[in-house]
Amino acid sequence: MQDILGPRIEVISNRNVIIDGCDGIIDYDDERVSVKLGRIKADITGKKLRLKMLTENSAVIEGYVKNIEYIY
Repeated sequence: MQDILGPRIEVISNRNVIIDGCDGIIDYDDERVSVKLGRIKADITGKKLRLKMLTENSAVIEGYVKNIEYIY
């Protein structure tokens, strides 16, 4: 669900990332997931990352999340 503020990223502990307002996956392996969020992208890095769910506008990533970086 994307609102006027833009995409929403929720981190649960360091094990799950829930992204609403995702425009797609740019790159994906077990140590990095790059997600398109409109004009920016977010890189989620860690270990044993996997795409648990992907829909038209959301994604759920699970694994050991180390860092989330926004790239403008």
